[in-house]
Amino acid sequence: MKYVMLINDDPDQWDAIPEEQVKQDYEAIYAYVEKWRERGKWADQGNQLDHPRTARTIRHNGTAPVVTDGPFTDTKEVVGGYMVLDAVDLDEAVAIASEWPTLHYGGSIEVRPIVEMP
Repeated sequence: MKYVMLINDDPDQWDAIPEEQVKQDYEAIYAYVEKWRERGKWADQGNQLDHPRTARTIRHNGTAPVVTDGPFTDTKEVVGGYMVLDAVDLDEAVAIASEWPTLHYGGSIEVRPIVEMP
């Protein structure tokens, strides 16, 4: 079954990390992905998302769609990227996601089953 890992973090915190540390973090992320790819658990490379300031949110006001800047959530955390796993069950997907290399910075990872469209 496929599961999505939604990687949530504070983009301002990432902006404050020294460049050399960011480079090391990305190397750890690439190693993490390769580990799970070799084990057949990686269904999709996934992607990093651009900074929230580049986002637009669309809502409906009852009459028409309304577009606003940014995600405007009630928290500092926003979805910074996603990965797609191929796991036996939710427990395995959670175990894989729990090893995310930069989780120690704070933030969170949401793991959710993907509903396959017919």
